[in-house]
Amino acid sequence: GIALAGVVALVAATRGASPADAWIALGAIAGGVALVAWRTFARAGGGATAATPAGRGSFTPATWGLVACYGVFGFGYILPATFLPAAARELVADPSVFGWTWPVFGVAAAVSTVVASLALPRAEPRAVWGASHAVMAFGVALPFVAPGLPALVASALCVGGTFMVATMAGLQEARRLHGVAAPRLMAAMTTAFALGQILGPVAVRFMPAQADPMRAPSLAAAALLALTGAALVLSSRRASAT
Repeated sequence: GIALAGVVALVAATRGASPADAWIALGAIAGGVALVAWRTFARAGGGATAATPAGRGSFTPATWGLVACYGVFGFGYILPATFLPAAARELVADPSVFGWTWPVFGVAAAVSTVVASLALPRAEPRAVWGASHAVMAFGVALPFVAPGLPALVASALCVGGTFMVATMAGLQEARRLHGVAAPRLMAAMTTAFALGQILGPVAVRFMPAQADPMRAPSLAAAALLALTGAALVLSSRRASAT
């Protein structure tokens, strides 16, 4: 879906279409996909019943730590996800060049889920989550350490190729910890992620006008991602040892 949206925007920009035309095309595609999904779920019916939460549903300090890690994930993800195409446009004005950053981001996201499920079938979800944070930290910081279009493409690959894996692994860890009571933990994690997504653009908005508004929030996000990634991997190793 991300790659398709990027391709639509790329085609619209290279053909000289207006942003309104691109929005109309994207809305039509979204409507078509929604119709297909509606028909599919309508045929499937609503026979499933919710499980009764039982056991392991209480939140502990360690559980809240996972919620905080997921919030950092949202903060780190949203900065490149929001500003990568704009940063590429500042370097290369040609839309046939800078317009590829978002399709690359989306393809990396799609491929990453398949690769992770095939290559890491027995890996601890928390360790995979932590490793995803580490790679994402590298991708978030890279454009400010080595400015240029190649760094932006590499950033798109690093962030696009890890954010869905981090999502999968984080929710798998919630299920592993709380079993059928996991939806409460998943809800708290998702709320933290959303708050992180809100804080990212807000942090950029309040940067001094004379400075690069993306630099400080992105480097801060990269540092937080690296720290939480290390914490997740270490805690996973301690759990395996015990």
